[in-house]
Amino acid sequence: MLLIIFLLLLYGFISQIKEISIIMSTKPFSRNYKKLLISNYICLSTYVGFFSFFVIHTIVAFGSIETKFFTVNNTYIFTFIFLVFLFISKFWIIPKVDLDHGKATLRRSI
Repeated sequence: MLLIIFLLLLYGFISQIKEISIIMSTKPFSRNYKKLLISNYICLSTYVGFFSFFVIHTIVAFGSIETKFFTVNNTYIFTFIFLVFLFISKFWIIPKVDLDHGKATLRRSI
């Protein structure tokens, strides 16, 4: 079950990288370019933080690393925090964009 969730989030990470490259290539045509780019970078950094702490949590849970800072509880909390930030950045911070005749316009989300 965790492997399926991990693979789905990995697919989201790869699609986020593709979305950033699309935004960077359509700079002259998009309104609110900086807001789109910064919000997508925030989302990408939360993906990286989540994956980092997920891997550390898995290693610590199997007992491969024994330190005072990296405990199962600490890594679980940081993994959960990054997961919450990931969903907040994905569904709240990134503006919704409609493509209209090759130009990106900002759509308000309620």
